[in-house]
Amino acid sequence: MDVHAFTLHERPTPESKGDHSYVEAGMDDPNGDIPSRWYHGCDQLNEFLAGLDLLAITLPLTSLTWSMIAREQFQTLGKRNAFVSNVGQGPIVNNDDLVDALNNGKIRGAAVDVTDPEPLPAGHPLWKAKNVITTMSEF
Repeated sequence: MDVHAFTLHERPTPESKGDHSYVEAGMDDPNGDIPSRWYHGCDQLNEFLAGLDLLAITLPLTSLTWSMIAREQFQTLGKRNAFVSNVGQGPIVNNDDLVDALNNGKIRGAAVDVTDPEPLPAGHPLWKAKNVITTMSEF
């Protein structure tokens, strides 16, 4: 397995690539060695996506990440028939474009724990989209 990482800001040094947060013993990456390739900045987003089989979205919601994954990004992900997982924030993914990508076979499938809007209304097209798993968390 080859892991690629994307950050909004460059991490040019080994120290900046390391994981310095609290994690269980043996589950960390203190030196940032696990990603074999790092991408940064919005101008490298599609280049990052083009090499993926699985996109795991764990981003916080900011003005830069709002609707960051939309039609153009699904087109790019579709070149490898990638699978998309969003456990970050719902509005990072444009749900209308996600439904289109799923129903038209642009991506292999999706697993979403967050949506926009949340909770997802009963009649929303995402409930009936092809190859999607929804695990809505309620707090």
